[in-house]
Amino acid sequence: MKKITLIAALLLMALPLLAGTKTVDITRDATADADVSIELISGTIRVVVGSNSEVRIRGTVNDRWETVEVDGDDDDISIEVDLPSGTHNNVRLEADLEISVPAGVELSIETVSSEIWVEGLTGSVSVETVSGDIDIDGNMEEILVESVSGSIDIRGGKSTDTIEVELVSGTVEVSGGFNNGGDYSIGAVSGNITLRVPAGFGAEYEIETFSGSIKSDFGPTPKRAEYLPSKSLSFTEGNGSADVEIETFSGTIRLQKS
Repeated sequence: MKKITLIAALLLMALPLLAGTKTVDITRDATADADVSIELISGTIRVVVGSNSEVRIRGTVNDRWETVEVDGDDDDISIEVDLPSGTHNNVRLEADLEISVPAGVELSIETVSSEIWVEGLTGSVSVETVSGDIDIDGNMEEILVESVSGSIDIRGGKSTDTIEVELVSGTVEVSGGFNNGGDYSIGAVSGNITLRVPAGFGAEYEIETFSGSIKSDFGPTPKRAEYLPSKSLSFTEGNGSADVEIETFSGTIRLQKS
């Protein structure tokens, strides 16, 4: 009986942490090239192209612990999933949001642990997270990603002239169209990196790994250091107008043509 009573008491204590979800549907006016920032601790975020004159946030959040706050004006919009101070560490966070924005916005996302999708934008995208998978697909001018762990999949377009990725552990795949004259940089401590470039893309390549491997479908054979396990690959393809730098401490770097 004492054991049953104890279990019942523990379940009652846990009930506030097992709250359900509530629906969110918020719309704000926005300019076509507004700055839009999104902040949350954990959850799922999908950013897609919607109306050219508004930002709309739809989805669900934890009905007890999470609230969505939207601040700023039509040129600078801040979206934050707030938690009350003193929130218990084992609260289950439920944020699952789809945010539609004008195609040309300057988008910034900061999160601790989230799954992130961004699709169809033409402005710029900046993502900072500790963990979680990131999927970015669109003809953005600039794509910046920083993550500690997770998989990163980027498919750029012909207008994408800057891609910068920094990852501690995980996998990175970058493909799609690239702009001749652009700058593309991918760095990882431990992880596999794959870069797929279109035929006719001209660039100067600087590839280096300390204890990993380099596999390339084009260009010369990678060089190995005389007294260290490091390998490098430097060459110019086509007119060499773009700059490509890839570096990892361990893991496999692959260069492919799409």
